Amino acid sequence: MTRAANSAGKRQIAISAVDGKLVLDQGAIKVINHGERDGAMLYDLSVFPPRELGYLAMPTSLAGPPQSVAVSPNQALALVTAAQKTDPANPARTVPDTRVTVIDIASEPARITQTLEAGLGPTGVSFSPDGRMAVVANRNDGTLSVFRVEGQTLVKTATVPVGDRQCQPASTAFTPDGATLLVSRDGDHFVSIFDVADGQVRAAGRDISAGIKPYGLSVAPNGQFAVTANVGRVSGDADSISVIDLTRKPYRVVDSLGVAATPEAVVISPDGAWVVAVCHNGSTRAEDSPFFNPNGTLVVFRVNGLQLVRHAEHPIGRWAQGAAFSHDSTVLLVQNTVERELHVFRVSSQGFTDSGERLPIAFGSFAAIRTVDFPST
Repeated sequence: MTRAANSAGKRQIAISAVDGKLVLDQGAIKVINHGERDGAMLYDLSVFPPRELGYLAMPTSLAGPPQSVAVSPNQALALVTAAQKTDPANPARTVPDTRVTVIDIASEPARITQTLEAGLGPTGVSFSPDGRMAVVANRNDGTLSVFRVEGQTLVKTATVPVGDRQCQPASTAFTPDGATLLVSRDGDHFVSIFDVADGQVRAAGRDISAGIKPYGLSVAPNGQFAVTANVGRVSGDADSISVIDLTRKPYRVVDSLGVAATPEAVVISPDGAWVVAVCHNGSTRAEDSPFFNPNGTLVVFRVNGLQLVRHAEHPIGRWAQGAAFSHDSTVLLVQNTVERELHVFRVSSQGFTDSGERLPIAFGSFAAIRTVDFPST
């Protein structure tokens, strides 16, 4: 029987991007030649098991971190970026895209309302906590695209440089007060800090060194710390996550902790109690590789102030792409890309339990998943 997962009984929208172009084949990512079948799935996390709400066709991309989707604070809008598209001149490869899709998720059914142009290779996207702004990281040209939200419409207001083209801005994350934006840069191993005021985004002057190739990024609901997922050199070695202290200026890394190989995503629970790292753990390797593992790994940390305490590890699927908590922090969804299913965990004060529930998709490869960053209580 379906039961409510929060006392308010309101829908909690999660949006999942599905790339229909790319598949994993014996350790290699290949382009499917039968054409693009990209789109986005919508789920309601206010019931258990989470319920599929619908599907919309739109450009998406596996290129970049699993933060290439975003949900507005009032759950009226969602954004989906597309870093790559099939090359019109050669359908066996991809080339950078520029498109961002705007979805009205308040209407039933949800509908596409705009297609925006960002920079080259748009990936990580976030709404500001007040819902008045959205920022997209353009991976292939080293910039941010800034959009003003006007009701159900977005208007581009600025292009802000992050670094040179090689810096590869990946994920974006606002602090809860909306005054600061963090941007991970896996191309040159930095996290950039930007001041946000009066609808403008300005570099704050100091870039943080946060490990080898910081990629995924999450800010705690209390605004005291952020965590990066450092994907390393994808060499088979163990990798790391890093904790950034946001209570002191200048912000600085205060700890790094080892995790399984290739942690593409790191997510902090809405109640601030948990941090999870979603690690490939060799699951994308060819089966004859000495680094191959049949499962990815979900590494769970308990939060103790600015310290993360290792709590447990759980097996997940292969090539897992991102994770999302329910707003009450009792459910976690992990995207098992090869298996084409959402892996559902129950969460309590004692830890994480595999619920046995799986939400399958018919085709494509999971690319990203997100809910509201700072849900209201």
